[in-house]
Amino acid sequence: MLAIEGLTVRFGGLTALEDVSLHAAEGEVLGLIGPNGSGKTTLINALTGIYPATGRVRFREVDLLGLPPERIVRLGLVRTFQNLRVFRRMTVLDNVLAAQNGMPDMRFADLVGGRRRDAERRERARGLVERVGLGGDADRLAGELPLASQRRLELARALVRDPALLLLDEPSGGMTPAETRGMTELIAALACPGRTVIVVEHKMALITGLCTRLAVLNFGRPIAIGEPAEVLRRPEVVEAYLGTESYR
Repeated sequence: MLAIEGLTVRFGGLTALEDVSLHAAEGEVLGLIGPNGSGKTTLINALTGIYPATGRVRFREVDLLGLPPERIVRLGLVRTFQNLRVFRRMTVLDNVLAAQNGMPDMRFADLVGGRRRDAERRERARGLVERVGLGGDADRLAGELPLASQRRLELARALVRDPALLLLDEPSGGMTPAETRGMTELIAALACPGRTVIVVEHKMALITGLCTRLAVLNFGRPIAIGEPAEVLRRPEVVEAYLGTESYR
């Protein structure tokens, strides 16, 4: 599904990622962890065309490097953001409707007068709003929602495009333990079945509850890749990320 070879990202004299090679298989849930500043979000930004990079990234045999973000998302690679990017002055439903812009089945004729197609899009959007638990907030402004609900909205916006590869950047950031459990269950039920998912996260409960394989970054380089239980026991991972105290 995704093959990353020698990916390097530099900002002037600063090397944010250096010679990173990873792969994600069809249907796999890959976790990506590491300390702050290790390059996790930089990796997602490079994969989605936001940051220029060197090396090679193949997504379903298409080379992504050099493609603009709008082309990449139309190929079926969709992301959420660590720092929320909801349209705060639009309703929850309209946020999800807007995320369908540029999908292959959306033609200009549909925009100017395709009532049947418009009804189908609205039905799909409303269905996802319901499934992420925001049915009662469909007509509420997104900016009025609490943080946990806004993160659910971002997940709905990503899923409405039915991506083949979904990149989740700290989907439980800022959530309480109970909210994190709810988000973990939601991702497992809605996002993971039938697609490849890469999850960037600090909370080990979410990572171990979802991921079939784990990659650890430190100073822009992978230091461990493998099954989560085995990777989390490695001394270099404990030293770089988890520390000596037990984690939850």
